[in-house]
Amino acid sequence: MAKEKVPPTDRIASSFQQLALHSSELNQSAQQLSTAVSSFETLLRRIGVSVPAWHCIAGQEEGPSYWTRDIGYSQFGDDWKVALRRTSGQYDDPESHFEKIWLFALAPKWMAVEAAGKLPDLVDELIKRTIETNAKMKARTTETIELESAIAQLYDKPVAATKSEKR
Repeated sequence: MAKEKVPPTDRIASSFQQLALHSSELNQSAQQLSTAVSSFETLLRRIGVSVPAWHCIAGQEEGPSYWTRDIGYSQFGDDWKVALRRTSGQYDDPESHFEKIWLFALAPKWMAVEAAGKLPDLVDELIKRTIETNAKMKARTTETIELESAIAQLYDKPVAATKSEKR
């Protein structure tokens, strides 16, 4: 029994209708995921997270070239947002470095799907970066207080008179 051949115009019309339906469903799902990530960003801002961090989702960093896909939390203008990043380049050619960053909601959908499962890893990276930044902040504060104290002591001592003042 031979299969009946469907004319290309009929076939594409049917396929296009299916594509429209599935694309609409995908866009709705993507919007729901973006809304959930937006709520996640709000919670991070609410607890005062203000350090950037990136977590590698996938990549290759051996050989003469590299590429990565990352999920991160970083400042964009006045807001802190979850973002996705793609990098690539050649180690021996710094000019070849390529970097593209998208806000989560604007990233390619396949990257958003891949990245959403890495949110717990991003939180772990944020914890690590927050602890590191706090330790550095405390060390710099101590150093700055010591510098300020040294300068203040100079102003508390009488300044030696210059030759013209001694005359």
